Amino acid sequence: MAKQHSILIVDDTATNLHVLTQMLSDQGYIIRIAPGGKLALNSVKIDPPDLILLDIKMPDINGYEVCKILKQNPETAEIPVIFMTALDEILDKVKAFEVGGVDYLTKPVHVMEVITRVKNQLKFRCLQLKLIENNQNLQQEIKNRETIEINLKKTSEQLFQRTDQLEKLNQELEAFSYRVSHDLRNSLANINALTILLQEQYGTQLDLEAQEYIKLIDDSRLNMMETLDGLMILSQINNRQIMIESVNLTEIANQIFEEVLINNSSPKIKFLVESDLKVKGDQRLLKIALENLIYNGVKYSKKENELLIKIGVISIDQKEISFPQCFISELEKTKIHQKSLPIYFIQDNGIGFEMKEVKNIFIPFQRLHDQEEFKGTGIGLSTVQKIIHRHGGLIWCDSQPNQGTTFYFTIDPETRIN
Repeated sequence: MAKQHSILIVDDTATNLHVLTQMLSDQGYIIRIAPGGKLALNSVKIDPPDLILLDIKMPDINGYEVCKILKQNPETAEIPVIFMTALDEILDKVKAFEVGGVDYLTKPVHVMEVITRVKNQLKFRCLQLKLIENNQNLQQEIKNRETIEINLKKTSEQLFQRTDQLEKLNQELEAFSYRVSHDLRNSLANINALTILLQEQYGTQLDLEAQEYIKLIDDSRLNMMETLDGLMILSQINNRQIMIESVNLTEIANQIFEEVLINNSSPKIKFLVESDLKVKGDQRLLKIALENLIYNGVKYSKKENELLIKIGVISIDQKEISFPQCFISELEKTKIHQKSLPIYFIQDNGIGFEMKEVKNIFIPFQRLHDQEEFKGTGIGLSTVQKIIHRHGGLIWCDSQPNQGTTFYFTIDPETRIN
């Protein structure tokens, strides 16, 4: 509903007040009257109108003085004033504008002229108020944005400091891990030497139980050596400079499969590798990733069945791909789609696992199966994830108990982490 404007008519002649009141009331305006300058000032002070029709010649205070007083007060300075007078001299009109008037009516007034001039001034006033409101809103928006920018700058500085602290801490931890691994390897080498010496010099004097103890010591040493090797590789991945080149995943996979066949006497192993799988990446690191994924599939095979491992590539549009939310967000899924990134996969028909446990699969030393039945360090998949992330890619998996597991990964050299 449109606002009903209020108009204050100031004139010491009752007839003029009556005529103007009747004329403007018929137009839907709220009319207030003041028969003198002092009364007009009091009325404005109590309730400022939207517009003032002001007579110039009045006995107590003339219209010029009333207008001057109104314009000196910030609360009333913007109220539009239309002067009314029988004076028709140019100087009178000039003075009216000099003291702050916005328009001038010559008595006797004409109905259409009054209505038109009032309507125009109120319309202009409305536009002026809207402009003031918009300007105030804009100023507030600027202040809000400045506040946000200040807060963002502070947050950015805090994040930068925190990131720097975490990077230094990570470097210290990696250096510590490397030193500890190195020192432990020396200790394990001493244990190995002593175990060999014990067997060579006292082997004939030891009974079967003692021989079994020595074997347990050596098995524990080998497990610890494997864990330390994994830790050293894991720590080196962050520090190694990524060397981008064309990498043939098919050739690397076939080399690894040959090693698997040499080290595994079981005839129940079959490999299917898609031909000419090529990516841009660091060949040494990608070989480590494939080794861990392939040996992981071999380790968790069902012994009574033929082990089948497939390696290939698919697109994001293929319906059989699963995207667990704990690994792949909608934003990351969109990124894969927008960039049309190939999705590589390594699939086995092994024992699989429940997907409710999948969130822990890439966490170091987290195992989803019995350590006694399936030996391992618990570092391999963490290493794979770091390598894929350093190549700007993503890795996730899908699995079902006794149905096998499929690992998916992407490579995006443009967003790699050096």
